Amino acid sequence: ALGAAWADWLLALPLFVAGVVGVLLEEAWGYVLFGAAGTISLYINIILWFTEKEYVYPSRGPLKYFTYYWGFFVYWGALTLAYSALRVGGVEL
Repeated sequence: ALGAAWADWLLALPLFVAGVVGVLLEEAWGYVLFGAAGTISLYINIILWFTEKEYVYPSRGPLKYFTYYWGFFVYWGALTLAYSALRVGGVEL
């Protein structure tokens, strides 16, 4: 889990920051980078959602676990990926 946390900071954070800049400039490359950051977040947090469930879930309960311990990151990654795909596809929101 520690290695995955460092990978998030070293890989996903620069993609996210560059993507946000591109999104604010309304450039297609910004949405692609933003979607890449969302994909990485979705991928790693789905893995962590299942592998760390045995440690966090029993002490915190399902509501907390599936919403803000790991759920939020999974939901954010999925929504970011969907939003970026729509914007790159030309859908105006």
